[in-house]
Amino acid sequence: MKPEVSVVVCAHNSRVDFLTRVLEALKKQTLDAKRWELTVVDNGSRTPIAEVLKGGTVEGLRGVEGGLKGGTVEGLRGVEGEIELGENAKLVRNEVPEEEASLVGARKRGMRESQGEVLVFVDDDNVLAPDYLEQVARIAKEWPRLGAWGGRIVLEYEDPSKKLPAEIEGILCQRELTVPAWSNVENHHASTPWGAGLCVRRAVAERYLQRLEEEPDRAGLDPVGREMRFGGDTDLVYTGLRMGFGKGVFPELSLTHLIPPRRCDPAFLERAFEAHGYSSVYHGWLDTGVPVGPRNDWKFYLTESLRWFTYSPWERLRRKAWRRGMRRAVRELKGKRPRKLG
Repeated sequence: MKPEVSVVVCAHNSRVDFLTRVLEALKKQTLDAKRWELTVVDNGSRTPIAEVLKGGTVEGLRGVEGGLKGGTVEGLRGVEGEIELGENAKLVRNEVPEEEASLVGARKRGMRESQGEVLVFVDDDNVLAPDYLEQVARIAKEWPRLGAWGGRIVLEYEDPSKKLPAEIEGILCQRELTVPAWSNVENHHASTPWGAGLCVRRAVAERYLQRLEEEPDRAGLDPVGREMRFGGDTDLVYTGLRMGFGKGVFPELSLTHLIPPRRCDPAFLERAFEAHGYSSVYHGWLDTGVPVGPRNDWKFYLTESLRWFTYSPWERLRRKAWRRGMRRAVRELKGKRPRKLG
């Protein structure tokens, strides 16, 4: 019998302590293990995750096919005790050069390796609440017209002294919810789920895989190698909208996002803001064929100059970096057309 829910953990050069907490949280899920499966995708890590786990984080691996470096492990156990998922758990590896490793590529592999009617994408720093998967299964049944959904994302700072101002915590995927929100409108951001803990119906995932084959430039959304990008999760959600599904977010779904100190450094945040600006233009170009840059009319500059001194230093940094990313995208995409192979 096929599982109801497939959890896909995408991992690349993961911190062992973070990945351990991710697996421990999955071990504690209240949903019956017979109703869900786990696929861990090692996306071209410098040290294969199978070797890292064998080295002590996971005390044993069983069901190896073709050796640890062969790519498939049919069970994981021994994460601070024993994690027993039996044949419902496996580790697979994408053999790709590090500079070509992409989050979209890892998700594609997870979609193809899994069987559940609902896929739940979990990053290697996402710690799910114990009832997360149980709530996913309930929402899937009670909200049949939703193609994708997500929930609350709470930040846990490794160094509390690095905590960011609330106004920019969204750049680290912080999301507070008190009531559900849903719609079938693309730009209704309040109801658009984000990548951490994203839940997607199998039919939407399969159509998304087709779109990636037909429009290969869509794979450029989300990180590729060392280049920071965003938007692959939104592209996946919007695929469902085009199929007639809706999208939503629910406070009953909750996860903790682990934040290392480096993600709080101004230089990292500036790169993230610029990448968001770049990705916003890139995503629009994929849909329309035209890269649209930031406003440059005199009314904009007049209004911006009058408001500039009312902005916080963080907001000034965000606006400057975002516009810089948009301008870079326009330069790189000008005169090009998205590839369409279908």
